[in-house]
Amino acid sequence: MQAIDRPVAALGGKDLVEGRPGIGWLVFEVTPAFIWTQITGAMSMEFYYFVAYLTLLGATDTTLAWLPMMVSLGGVGQTVVVLLRRPSDPKRACVIDCLLGRCAWSGTLLWPIFGWWAGFGANAIIAGVFVSVFLTQLIASVSVASFIVWTQALVPRELRGVFYAWRQLSSYVVVALVLLGVYWYTHRFLSHSPAGLGHEPADLPYLMLMLGAATLVGIIGVWPLALAPGMPPADRVVEYRPMLPQLTANAALLRHVGWMVVTSVGVNLSSAYIPKLYLQAGVAAETMAWWQAFAMYPAMLVGIVATGWALPRVHARRTLVFAHVITIAAELCLLRLQHAGIGWMLPAVLVLFGVAKGIWSIAWIARLQEIVPRGDPRFAAVFMGLASLAALLVSTALPAAVSALDAYCASHPGVPPVAWWMVAAGIAARILATPMLVWPERVQATGAYTRPA
Repeated sequence: MQAIDRPVAALGGKDLVEGRPGIGWLVFEVTPAFIWTQITGAMSMEFYYFVAYLTLLGATDTTLAWLPMMVSLGGVGQTVVVLLRRPSDPKRACVIDCLLGRCAWSGTLLWPIFGWWAGFGANAIIAGVFVSVFLTQLIASVSVASFIVWTQALVPRELRGVFYAWRQLSSYVVVALVLLGVYWYTHRFLSHSPAGLGHEPADLPYLMLMLGAATLVGIIGVWPLALAPGMPPADRVVEYRPMLPQLTANAALLRHVGWMVVTSVGVNLSSAYIPKLYLQAGVAAETMAWWQAFAMYPAMLVGIVATGWALPRVHARRTLVFAHVITIAAELCLLRLQHAGIGWMLPAVLVLFGVAKGIWSIAWIARLQEIVPRGDPRFAAVFMGLASLAALLVSTALPAAVSALDAYCASHPGVPPVAWWMVAAGIAARILATPMLVWPERVQATGAYTRPA
């Protein structure tokens, strides 16, 4: 047994490591990836620090509407790449794409430095940052499709709860500790403006340093992914069958696509504005880091443990329902966040978000692995691409809509700010998506899903 596998076996994963030497690398490689995504917002759309960074670069509410559009455009583009490339070795494709995608994110920091040296204006600098966001989402999303079919073949269904639970648990414990370091860093080096993070130009170099360090950790973190065991040769796709007959025969996948399409619309409406609500309520950077470490991440651990226990006993769709409903509740509470109530409302909101994210972090990929054909990354790519396309179509109207909404709010003193309305619109989209997720299904002995008679 390899040294990296011993802690996994000792903590309840003995069946997981048997016959899979080096699987521990696949359990622990997610830690640097989470540090990268949770601090920078890359892939996760957790843009608290990144939105503050963009604001200091000169981004307005209208400019921020382009951020989810770049994410969606990358999600659409990855579908084209996967359909054209059709990799024969998903592991190799996943490792290469992970490395390229994380390196692309470094452009969000290197391009502004070059732009300042070259004398570019704020609009050109922000546009270059958005291009880097697009390239990251494009390339890294391609790696996700490969990862799904790679681990689908490597880890049998009855062990996926243990596998994903330990991946998430190990990473979130480390990330929670890292956030304590972020708390110290922001408390020591960033300003404490009553208006919140993103208002003092002197904070910009310190934010860039923090985002750059997290990006470097993510890039280095590709190395353990490369050391993980490869896909079993018997599960590699030799010939790709036509997709349409397989899609039309898979009602569960079609409903799941529909749910994710509408949910992605909601995410793109609100993702850039949830951080704005925190900032407008006056949440300081060190306060956010403190409560992330002591409220959100412990709650994530609860969600992870519960989902890891539940997956071998119930199918992933039911766990997704819990994540979906709790997310809606968290966003509804966020709409009520005010400076006077930060002491109790902020941790309450972050606890709800934490539980939902902990469940989601396991359930979304486990659900796909239940319903997509084995070994074929095209289905996961199309799933993500369709969701991104719908979100992109909505996002194209966002700049004009936000401008009009901004004018309305400016001419009607006392109404909620733009960010409030955008988060409320995201909640409405999630509620509309709910019936497709809770649609009853019956599981046959083969694992296929059918509508009950």
